Amino acid sequence: MRLERNAMKSFARSLTCVLIGLLGVASVAAAEPGDYAEVTADEAAIRVGNEVVATAKKGETYQIVEIRGEFYKVRVWTDQGERLGYLWVKQAKATPPPMYAPPAPDKYVRVKSADAAIKSGSDLIATAQVGDVLLLSIARPGWLWVKTSADKNAPAGWLKENLAERLEHHGPSQTGDWPSSIQTASVAWSDGGYVVTSDLPSATGKSFTLVGGDLQTSPVETTSTGVKVRLEDDGVLAPGTKSLWIEEESGAKHRLDLPDPALSAVVSSSRYDTFPDGQFVSIELTTPAPGMWLEGCQIIPGKEKPRMQRLEQDRSADLSFADIYQYKAKTYVRLAARDFGDDVTRWIYLRARAPWGATSDTIAVMRVGDKLNEKATTFKNDNSGPVDAVAQIPELELMPVYLAKQVLEAAGLQAEFVAAADLQAIKSPSDSDLVHRQGVPAGESRLIGGTILLSIGSTPTVDSAADASRLTIDVADTLSLTWIDQVTSPSFALDESKLNWLTSDPAATGVLPIAVDGGVSLDPERTDDETSKAAFLKLLLASTLASPLQTMPGPIGAVFRDLIADEDELQQRIGGENAFAIDDVADRVAKQLGVDWSLDDQAAMQSDWERYGRYRSTSADYDLQQNEFFADDLGVWIIVWLFEHKLYDPLKSTVPATDAQGRPLAVLFQPGQAPAWSGDVKLPILPPGFSAPPMLHISESVASLNQHASTPPAEDLAKNDPPKGDPVKHASDGPTTVRVPMMIRDPVAMADGKLGRLGLQVADAARLLDTDRVTKSSPAADVWVPSGLAVDLSAERRVPNVLGYNPDRVDSELRRFNFRAQHLGKVMSNDVAVRQSPESGEYASVDELIDVNFNAVMPLVEGKLAKEGIDALEERDLGYRANTKIFLQDKIVQQSPNPGVLVSHGDIADLVVHTKVPDITGLRLDVARKSLDDFDLAINLPNQLARGEDIVRGQNPNAGLYVPHQSNVRLSPVVTKVPNVVGYSLGDAETVLDARNDIGVRTIGSLLDRDRITGQNPRAGTEIERGQSVVLDARVPAPNVRGDNLFAAANTVRNAGGELFADIIGTGQQTDVVYSQSPNPGVLVMPRSTISLVPGVNIPSVRGLSTNDAQQRLANVNVSSRVTSSGTQETSDRSMFFRTVVGGQSHSGLHARSSIGQVNLSVTQYVPAYRKVPVVEGMAALNAVSAIERADLRVGAIIVRGGHDQIAGRRMSVGEFRGILLGQALATLLGGNSDGVRIQSATATGSSPGPYTELIAGDSVDIYVHVILTEGGK
Repeated sequence: MRLERNAMKSFARSLTCVLIGLLGVASVAAAEPGDYAEVTADEAAIRVGNEVVATAKKGETYQIVEIRGEFYKVRVWTDQGERLGYLWVKQAKATPPPMYAPPAPDKYVRVKSADAAIKSGSDLIATAQVGDVLLLSIARPGWLWVKTSADKNAPAGWLKENLAERLEHHGPSQTGDWPSSIQTASVAWSDGGYVVTSDLPSATGKSFTLVGGDLQTSPVETTSTGVKVRLEDDGVLAPGTKSLWIEEESGAKHRLDLPDPALSAVVSSSRYDTFPDGQFVSIELTTPAPGMWLEGCQIIPGKEKPRMQRLEQDRSADLSFADIYQYKAKTYVRLAARDFGDDVTRWIYLRARAPWGATSDTIAVMRVGDKLNEKATTFKNDNSGPVDAVAQIPELELMPVYLAKQVLEAAGLQAEFVAAADLQAIKSPSDSDLVHRQGVPAGESRLIGGTILLSIGSTPTVDSAADASRLTIDVADTLSLTWIDQVTSPSFALDESKLNWLTSDPAATGVLPIAVDGGVSLDPERTDDETSKAAFLKLLLASTLASPLQTMPGPIGAVFRDLIADEDELQQRIGGENAFAIDDVADRVAKQLGVDWSLDDQAAMQSDWERYGRYRSTSADYDLQQNEFFADDLGVWIIVWLFEHKLYDPLKSTVPATDAQGRPLAVLFQPGQAPAWSGDVKLPILPPGFSAPPMLHISESVASLNQHASTPPAEDLAKNDPPKGDPVKHASDGPTTVRVPMMIRDPVAMADGKLGRLGLQVADAARLLDTDRVTKSSPAADVWVPSGLAVDLSAERRVPNVLGYNPDRVDSELRRFNFRAQHLGKVMSNDVAVRQSPESGEYASVDELIDVNFNAVMPLVEGKLAKEGIDALEERDLGYRANTKIFLQDKIVQQSPNPGVLVSHGDIADLVVHTKVPDITGLRLDVARKSLDDFDLAINLPNQLARGEDIVRGQNPNAGLYVPHQSNVRLSPVVTKVPNVVGYSLGDAETVLDARNDIGVRTIGSLLDRDRITGQNPRAGTEIERGQSVVLDARVPAPNVRGDNLFAAANTVRNAGGELFADIIGTGQQTDVVYSQSPNPGVLVMPRSTISLVPGVNIPSVRGLSTNDAQQRLANVNVSSRVTSSGTQETSDRSMFFRTVVGGQSHSGLHARSSIGQVNLSVTQYVPAYRKVPVVEGMAALNAVSAIERADLRVGAIIVRGGHDQIAGRRMSVGEFRGILLGQALATLLGGNSDGVRIQSATATGSSPGPYTELIAGDSVDIYVHVILTEGGK
């Protein structure tokens, strides 16, 4: 995916949006387009970076576009047209001026002992008196660190804990000044409002005003003993608190703490004609509370458990709230209880709840059928109390206000919106505002009908350290990065040599000046360390998202680059049938940030992500930056989740430090580079000179505001036994006719309240919304009517914002508010609404037609095939054009307008298309040329000799790639096959190769045209490009004539081809053969080369011949010989007796003629080998055999004498006799029953020939043997 330049600008511009939702970071936008900055200096430069866009003069005014820290972003007109630049706030003033954040609340103690000493060590700092109110900073066991006065420079010291009482914390003063006194007030109901009275001894003769809240109402009256304030509601209270603050003309302020509500057990019932379906139940309200409401339920014991929920003014309900009224100087709350017409026993449970979370005791009244019992019971609010009817809190953070309201309404809950910076109530938030934080975490429980505190960002800045002296800085909710670029202030001088590091690693770059907001945190349990880390995480995200994509620094930059590269894939996951799983994406982010996390962590993140996306169905719902990208928002969400679950520590990537003057610096970490420092720092994290304040200032108020539902009741409450209590008193007093109140322009909810208090109802109330505005009532105002009458109200309501929606969603959104849409002009299903009349926020009558104009959205066709892209355009009634041919299989590589741009139906999209390169390798050149032309591509043929029948073996670009139309496709190589010219003459071969086939010829050596070609390279059939050369070889191998007759060999050489010559070295004989040749056999030689032959003689072997025969045979080959030695040798070969033969010779085989003189012979005379027969008589048979063999004679046979008849006289070989001796063959010879017969002895008795007879070695001798046999053991 490619991120275009203007998309990147939008990416940086929308930095504020993503951080305001995820980390509460935002720039301060001008309140209205008409805000202006007036120049107060004589001259002031308006800059963009280092460029001076314009020079402003004193008194000139410029429209403010945005406020960033110490700079106004203003609109300037120059010669080049409209420009935006930055003007230093110290050289101008804004009209109206920027807002300032109020400080956070403080805790106090009241001295209860006279002359209480405040010490520091052994030094006495001050002495406090009874009733003095002191600011509590630190509490230690037995000691309290307090300031002695409201003066910021007042000394502080230690006060013994037993000398003072802790004052209950009731919220901020909304101005931050020290209260002169803290009083307990009382509250009464009178004439439809609350009256707060309090003793204040110093009130006589003074005038007071309320501090904060709606200053146009509720004047403060003085009495003889104190003050009195009349309240219509709880609007002057800080949300979640129970204190009023009043101020004297002198500036002294007093805090009036309000009591919790209380109900009496005195109950009465009444019936009126205006409510024929039921009766009114009245309970004395002994202590009212401003803004209080009733919670209750009605159950059948044994079948249901009491589950408390808020009671609304809805007469159709079984139990509902009617009004608050006075009777005989007492105040009562009145309920409407519908009749059931049966005799079933039921119990009514009731309690009052104040806006700060406190409740009265619970009252229980039994009724049998439609009659109340005479007894009632009071239950204390402990574990035995009734069960609350609760709803599970949905995930609301980062939702638009309109969507948060819908989700809460579906859960049976209500929302109260406050500013994140100071918890001031916001009565009418914009539907498009994003919810920063929610007072009760998602997944926990809240009483049905209860109110959830939701904070919306507001980002006032602080101009000076004095203004920020006691700020509670909650960076998760209200830190504002008000400047991203480097700036330079002439008053800032950095001494790098005296830096005081707050961490141990100074290797960092990328510095940002920042500004902070103060305010009340919705997370009072956050520690100072977590606060600092959250601040620097915002620095990292802000600086990273403000950088160009390719230069985003550090690991976080790598995260965004990686995710944005997969933007298309990530967007496709949204809106699928299954939940969008982010485990693989989150794991990639975790690895890039070096986060070590478990499978449980991953499962927890996936669960939170599913809750986050429960009410989001399209990528636009996730696009908090509104830059049409989703990946950056996903990355920020994952990083913040890892931080909030303490898996990622931003301080590993950020180094906080201070300069020599104590001013803090924020330095972003980028390893491997030297530090670069901030040129100007505006109040980062902590105001200069102040330590981090504790983050528990409002823990009690937030805890009470966000308290959870109570635990289930004991089982005994579900029994039928009536609880003990006070008797019920009956009365029948009450009005029967009332006067219709004035309700024109009132919200319907307010009108319903007015009518309800008079016993009247709204007719057909279901068709109206609480926020609708009444335009008419029937009967009209001031008309007297019976109590209980239903009054018809005509109303108008605000038109919702449907811009940006498709037609179906426009219709459904308008129907949701009982409006109807009228589509103007041509409309298609995927169009987007661009104009509506009436506009969003304007009032229109219910059921009125809302005119809506639509534009088509330019689809994303870049990267698609032309057919798919054209279909997408035509589907939205859009045309197209291209400056080249366009084929359906082409790919669209560029489009204008860009995707997502709103266009009118029928508009033209300019497309740049690329054609697909075909695969032409293996084709004939003429076929390939035709194929390229079919694809609108040009041919680039480097080899101009190539012919149409040649084959294409290579192409560039490769097949399958998309290239611009008319691009050149280079074809190389284009080949033909080498013809066979072996056997041709050189002249003929050149004709075939060069003249006919454009193939060059090179030869090995210098050849004649008549020379015959014996070899070629490349071989015949090899593919080459025309113009390349073939090497021709006419060499022939030298023939092998070694050992051949010398003169026959010469003829062989001459006949071998190549016109070779034979050269005989020296003189040879007629009988000579070739001893050696040069070149050697097989060596390739050029035509007409000479083969040198060396004469040799092949000397025959004469061994075994007589001397004469041997010498004659040698003479036959012209070699002389002589006898050089002689000797004798025995032989048993009688044919050789007394013969003399050649036994050896000095030369034999092939030798060069020149190396042979004569052959030396050695002769041998053979004589008989005589041997005598030894004496064997008396020897054992086998010893006799051995004696004969030692005499070089052999035993011919053994002749047996004696023994058995079967063996006597038997002639046998030595082997057979050995077998008889071993008994192996004896039984066979003897036969019959002879298994037990053995040879006892076998002795030689003689030989033939006899002893001493002379024989030739090897002759045979027979031995006579006498054998004695034995049977068994005999």
